[in-house]
Amino acid sequence: MNNRKEPHQTSVRYMSPGRRGFHTMKHLLVATVLVSCMNLASPFVVSKAYVPTVNVPQRKGSPLHMSSVQKDPEEKTKDHSRKISSWLTSKLPPPPEDQLSMIGDVSVLFFYSFLDHYVNSLYDRWLNSPGTIALQSAPAAIESSSAASAELLTSAVSNSLPVWFDTVHSAPYGSIPLNAALPLEHHIIYAPAISSAGAAACLITSAWLVSGYFTGVFRFQNTLECSPTKAIIATAKTWVFSTLIMLGIAYWSDSFVGCVDCLHKSVGLTKADTDYIFDSLNVLLMWRFILSSLLGYGDDD
Repeated sequence: MNNRKEPHQTSVRYMSPGRRGFHTMKHLLVATVLVSCMNLASPFVVSKAYVPTVNVPQRKGSPLHMSSVQKDPEEKTKDHSRKISSWLTSKLPPPPEDQLSMIGDVSVLFFYSFLDHYVNSLYDRWLNSPGTIALQSAPAAIESSSAASAELLTSAVSNSLPVWFDTVHSAPYGSIPLNAALPLEHHIIYAPAISSAGAAACLITSAWLVSGYFTGVFRFQNTLECSPTKAIIATAKTWVFSTLIMLGIAYWSDSFVGCVDCLHKSVGLTKADTDYIFDSLNVLLMWRFILSSLLGYGDDD
């Protein structure tokens, strides 16, 4: 007896023509019902591919541009300020390059300002000391007058004088001038804006930096990449502008304080003011010449 199982074989059923037509009609009926249901539900279903169209009335005339749309006032202000800043930036000179020269100029001007005011204060203190004032006081004037009168009486000049001439009470031998009889003090006076060393140093340094920014004295082409002669010329040109600024500040401060303070006697520019302002040229020229000679690598070309 053979126990081996035969592989499963699918049997094909035979369908009669009448039964086959019945199945076909049933499938057609189901398809018809599904299509009818989809047509009924189509108004409530939104298709992804459906894009509604809106009829926009066309504007007669020229088309609407973006420039015709009114902007916010803040946006207009920002655009205006941005245009002004860009225009100013294009007109300004390039920024400084040589930081060494700039730091050296500031240090030299500060040292010069404090040294100038310190030396003048020492001289002013000595000029108004009791010993110095005693030389110009009334006793000294009397002694000098008596010596002059005795010399006049003993000299040959007295023989030529008329009889009625009184040498004891006649000026300048007998009378003592008022400025010599009274102990007067003589002070070194600066303009109010530069009366102190700190204010003077800050003002002259600011004037130099502003002038140097516009003249280009802090660029390498005028400091290290040029000859000492060109560096000195650039320094002198910048000093002219800074001196004009300082003279204006000193004169204006003296006039302003004279208008505000009735006790202040406005005298304009004093000798101390002019000495301080004009002597700064020597300091700056010496410093720039030493810098260009030692560290410069430019030529005369």
